[in-house]
Amino acid sequence: MTLNWICFSVLMSMVMMAMISNGQTPCDPGSWLPIIPTPNLTIALFQCSVVFGDKEANLGQLSDMASRAARVFKAQLIVVPELYLVGYHNFTIEQIHLIAETNKGESFQKVAKIAVTNNIGIVYSYIEIDEGGLVYDSAMLVSNQGEQLINYRKVHLIGDENYVFTAGFVLGAV
Repeated sequence: MTLNWICFSVLMSMVMMAMISNGQTPCDPGSWLPIIPTPNLTIALFQCSVVFGDKEANLGQLSDMASRAARVFKAQLIVVPELYLVGYHNFTIEQIHLIAETNKGESFQKVAKIAVTNNIGIVYSYIEIDEGGLVYDSAMLVSNQGEQLINYRKVHLIGDENYVFTAGFVLGAV
């Protein structure tokens, strides 16, 4: 296991234990929204199936769940899985270049609108292409005001990711 997966597994285990100890079910059937209340921030973790290669369907699903997270659970941030916009799939290099977009592309504009409409921050993952044509496995934090706060390019690629993506080289914090 890589450090990323270990950290994620530990986080999810802590979330599940905290929810169970408070008498909650870890995930309401069909909701895919474990909620992490903290003293200053409530985070909704959105784990779901995606429609491979269909950004519009996945953005529609994100819009619905962001609305629910903000309205029902009073979450201020929703986090979606890696490569959520297109799914983590064995796309060809040609397909990846067709679905990749810049960090200010059409999907960012739509996610920003979802964030503003629902007054919720969003962390989403997508395939990014830069000005030089390099492709990255990226994650972006968008504020509830639709601002890009950070765009992270995955630094530690594993397995076949090394043949498809360029490793990021900058770690960032908000």
